[in-house]
Amino acid sequence: MLGVAAASVLAGSTYAAANTRAATSFRDSAASISSALTTTIRRDDDFVVSQEGMFEAFPGLTNAQYRTALQASDIAERYPGGLGFSFIERVPGAELRNFAGNLAKDPPRGVPVPAPARYVPFPPGSRAQYCLTRDGVQTGRVAQQDMIATFDFCADLGPASPFPVALGTATDSAELSVAPPIVGYAGVFFVAAPVYKDGVVPAGTAARRADVIGWVLGTFSGPGTLQSVLGNVRGFGIRLAYMPSHRAPLALASAGSRRGGGIYSVTAAAGTNGQWSITVVGGLASGALGQALVVGFLVLGIALLLFLGARLLARSRQRALTLVDERTKELRHQALHDALTGLPNRALIVDRVGQMLARTHREPLAFGVLFIDLDNFKEINDSFGHHHGDELLRAVGERLAAIVRPSDSVGRLGGDEFVVLVQGNSLDAGPDIVAQRVLEVLSEPFRLSTMPDVPLSVHASIGVAVGARPDADELLRDADVALYQAKQAGKGRYVNFRPEMQVAVQERLALEMDLREAVAGGQLFVLYQPTFDLASLAMTGVEALVRWRHPRRGVIGPDRFISIAEDSGMIIPLGRFVLSESCRQAAAWSSSGRVVQLSVNVSGRQLERDDFPADVAGALADSGLDPTLLTLELTESVLMRDADATIQRLQALKDLGVKLAIDDFGTGYSSLAYLRRFPLDVLKIDRSFIGAMARSPEARSLIHTLVQLGKTLGLETLAEGIEDITQLEELQRQQCEYGQGFYYSRPVSASAVEALFAPAHIPPHVAAKT
Repeated sequence: MLGVAAASVLAGSTYAAANTRAATSFRDSAASISSALTTTIRRDDDFVVSQEGMFEAFPGLTNAQYRTALQASDIAERYPGGLGFSFIERVPGAELRNFAGNLAKDPPRGVPVPAPARYVPFPPGSRAQYCLTRDGVQTGRVAQQDMIATFDFCADLGPASPFPVALGTATDSAELSVAPPIVGYAGVFFVAAPVYKDGVVPAGTAARRADVIGWVLGTFSGPGTLQSVLGNVRGFGIRLAYMPSHRAPLALASAGSRRGGGIYSVTAAAGTNGQWSITVVGGLASGALGQALVVGFLVLGIALLLFLGARLLARSRQRALTLVDERTKELRHQALHDALTGLPNRALIVDRVGQMLARTHREPLAFGVLFIDLDNFKEINDSFGHHHGDELLRAVGERLAAIVRPSDSVGRLGGDEFVVLVQGNSLDAGPDIVAQRVLEVLSEPFRLSTMPDVPLSVHASIGVAVGARPDADELLRDADVALYQAKQAGKGRYVNFRPEMQVAVQERLALEMDLREAVAGGQLFVLYQPTFDLASLAMTGVEALVRWRHPRRGVIGPDRFISIAEDSGMIIPLGRFVLSESCRQAAAWSSSGRVVQLSVNVSGRQLERDDFPADVAGALADSGLDPTLLTLELTESVLMRDADATIQRLQALKDLGVKLAIDDFGTGYSSLAYLRRFPLDVLKIDRSFIGAMARSPEARSLIHTLVQLGKTLGLETLAEGIEDITQLEELQRQQCEYGQGFYYSRPVSASAVEALFAPAHIPPHVAAKT
């Protein structure tokens, strides 16, 4: 009896202790899940608020500009729960026709819009004001095109339309407001942010209702948001609800499955209009085995087995506790670490930056952030495959982690972006030394286990931000801005953040928005720089060069906007315009008996497209220009991006009858073997070699070599950047065939070119010196 009693007491104590430990571990795990979900919700809300700020900062923002800004934000990657974002405009009844007319001029993409004369809001009826959608971007199942362009968000349709109350609440409070799912779209909810006239929030409710001009509306998937946090973790469930201050709670979504154990609930503040409620259920059951053993002891009643059973119970308890610990660590690791590299993910990095900022309030602390982007990862990933690309990312993460000190951190933000947090002694030598060390380490060739015989060279750009900031997001944003400047400066380098860089980024964004209007609005025009025969000095052709006549900034050169066009994709329509306009002009000259060879530059983005030969064929057909009079100029770097695919596209262009020139020759990295494979006609010697002739014998020797190489390969040779008589005479001695430069003529209009068409015409200043 004493043995049975002692066994019962011991088993009960063990059972209670195991349950207590399991409950504590469950609450820790649930708190981690809740914290990650809270961060995701705040990040989604911040993105809606940032759009509100964009409309306040740019009152005349067009639909095309709005779509551009949204698409540049990489919504699908950064906001996995987001299904779409749009702008709802408040339209007084008297302004309805004007709104319809403006929408027809600047239509949303993928949404049918009635003509202004047939524009009737839904539901029909005359109202004092309407709330009508302008445009947006969609990423998921519920897209704004599900709501036709004429839908009035302020119309009261009962349970089928939750928007009037949400928009009104947002307007009166000047805060975010949440609308519940509409009928037929369970789990989809909407977050509205008001936009006021002149970007100023009026003091009173009446004034706010009068000055509101519209609302940014974000559409979110509750299950998608939860699943992005829960991931592949099993044994837990999450319920998300919103508790408005003025009505019953809204049950928005749930994910995962409950397997017993416990319930964890947290309520997070979300402005003045309500609160988010997050409930985590599930966990690990504990103590069942111990209880079963106690029952077995009571039934058997054998004192000897009591001792053995106690030992077995102790071991089972230890295994249960070990399993709980392992499961908890696994869950925390999955929530805060990158699945591919095992490095801290964005959530953990932001948390660590926040901890460093908090420490600066208690003690002096030097710290900084290095944003690292692999410049050529896309080419490696596309050339060798995603499997090898993933292994390369893991190798980069391991190499970065090996060079930092124990007090520092390395994380992966996503894609080919990494971040290094450095603090304390790591910054004693200055952030420049740390950044330079990272560049040196990454420049050493990588040999992957999947490709041991192929060394891969990686190039990286780094943005550095050092010192305290109001919050973690601002420090990370400054490092991101510095990274952008490093990219613009030529890549393969690091740049330290300076406050004036923010102005440069905003300036570039404004210029990008204006460029989209310039291509469609006729602000671009073409100048022509003549090329001439070095022996006779007569004009033989022209090169088409684009310029931008900005309505406020005046004429802008290509050095300020071509890189923006390349990065934004606008180089495609811009290139089509230059090709079409210059072919039309050359055809006009040809039809009047003034035949001239036309050269047009081609960007890498154009040549990468399979439909580029069709664009060239279309420009030739529309203009009627003889294909043999058109020369397309390509740089070495463009030709070598994917040499085999490039050769096929070049052959398709040659089949049209056009000529091909390699521009800026001598500055790239093409091999002679590939150069022989490319179907080229002209070799253009880079202007940097021409400018160095007077002071560098090596430059003169190199020009001689390039001219002879052209003759050996059967290519015409043309020297760029001739600016004085000395350069001209040296090139004539080297027997270079053609030239181009300010010495002969600057880029001029089409009418000015016509003065050079006279037979054997030589500009007076050139003739006088020769």
